[in-house]
Amino acid sequence: NNSVSLETDALFEVILRYQLQLYLKISRSFYSRGKEAEAEGEDADLKDSTGTAKSILALLDRSMAAWKGIADKLPDAGESIFEMLILLHRLRHQIELAFPEARFFIRAGFDEK
Repeated sequence: NNSVSLETDALFEVILRYQLQLYLKISRSFYSRGKEAEAEGEDADLKDSTGTAKSILALLDRSMAAWKGIADKLPDAGESIFEMLILLHRLRHQIELAFPEARFFIRAGFDEK
């Protein structure tokens, strides 16, 4: 079905777009944490590392949702997709452990009401 193909293509586009962003944001978050530790006098509410970690979690959540969508469209690939979801879940868990305050962090211009 052509509509299934278009939906699947859109889901893969999400995954591919976020794949590179995840690597870059994870690197930035830990790099920023190191810089923040060096500059101890900075305002704790403006931590780049925590804001970046929050965006990582959002990307992981969206990537996992896209993989689940693909699993619905391509049931024969379920086992491979399940393995990918486990890896993404583990990565999300590690980010949540490293930055426990990330989900609650208010990013200026993004999370403000």
